[in-house]
Amino acid sequence: MSTGEFRVTVEMDDPSFPVLTLSGEVDLAVAPTVGAELSALIARHPDGVIIDVSDVSFMDSSGLNVFIVAFKALREYNGRLAIVAANDPIVRLFEIAGLSGLLHVVPSREVAEQSVRGGA
Repeated sequence: MSTGEFRVTVEMDDPSFPVLTLSGEVDLAVAPTVGAELSALIARHPDGVIIDVSDVSFMDSSGLNVFIVAFKALREYNGRLAIVAANDPIVRLFEIAGLSGLLHVVPSREVAEQSVRGGA
């Protein structure tokens, strides 16, 4: 797990199912960057988006809000969202906020891929 500087990468191996990978801290300072990246992906109307936060060391409510906004934008055209969270404190944050089911938080990239492709 990374505890360093915030990073965001986008994988477009399959444009219908892009993967946004975040590492470091997701807080008020970087939430606009995350939101802009997600908005750009969602504007292409992919079938689903995977957000991998396995290497996120800290997240606050502004990070959660960005994911809620993305979920709502995808839902407008029946797009799907899955969030990969293998880090216990981050998983717990989604659970405490009551968002783990709504945002489909899963433990691995494989499960996320099955989910956004309609297999789970």
